[in-house]
Amino acid sequence: MAAYMRDQFPFLGLKTPQRKAQAKPLLQASRDWPLATTLNLVQALYARDEREYQYVAIALARYHVRDYDLPTLRLFADLVTQKPWWDTVDSWRPLFWDYWTQHPTDHSTVWAWFDGQPDFCHHAPTAS
Repeated sequence: MAAYMRDQFPFLGLKTPQRKAQAKPLLQASRDWPLATTLNLVQALYARDEREYQYVAIALARYHVRDYDLPTLRLFADLVTQKPWWDTVDSWRPLFWDYWTQHPTDHSTVWAWFDGQPDFCHHAPTAS
């Protein structure tokens, strides 16, 4: 996997089915956690070197999307540019879409975070 990703990040060597199976108990246990605990773990996992941890952090963040308000979502927008590569940028997008569909009054604010940004990771889709 490291070679496929042009050696941008170290990997543990877990294949996706293994990683998802190992993350499942964590996601289920997190249902009972306070939001602050979940957010702290997302940030701690995302800060680890091996790429699989970033994938688990994103899965954990997305698992709790119904619990977020706008300031919480902004924390994740900031993570998009930490260790960016196509795999994590693409993985973060569903979280923002899920929030977007649940909070229509926040559309313009969320859009403004990404629209017209010079950093590719923050580009908003444009109509063609």
